[in-house]
Formats: sequence, structure tokens, C-alpha cells
Amino acid sequence: MSVVRVRKEMILSSLVKEHWTSESKEELMQIFESEERSYPTQGYGTMISDIHQDPTGLLWHADFMRFTSCD
Repeated sequence: MSVVRVRKEMILSSLVKEHWTSESKEELMQIFESEERSYPTQGYGTMISDIHQDPTGLLWHADFMRFTSCD
């Protein structure tokens, strides 16, 4: 399974917020590292938070956020 990314509707069009789901924490972190290379933390505010395993122990979840511009 790859990382499933569900985009959340935001009032601010300058903000991208997504909920990520994967079978492993490592997959989540690999995708985050790729995003961070494309949209550096300095400027875009790229971050991942609330990384946790669901109660079944089968899936990992995380929230992802970044700005669309580094201005």
C-alpha cells in the first residue's frame, strides 16, 4: 500500500492541509521527506504532525501541512 493523501478543504487558499494514511510509519516519513525537499520547512512551513497508529494496529495516520508560497 502506498500513502493515501486526503486533502482537507481550507478557508485559506494559501494553505495545504492533508490527512495521510499508510501501512507503515516509514512510508509516511519517506513521503514527508520528499515533500520537505520540494517545499522546505523554512519558507513553506512544511510540517507533519499527530503521527499515530490506529487502534487496529494496521494503519498509521498523520496530518500534513504547508503553505503554497514561501513569501
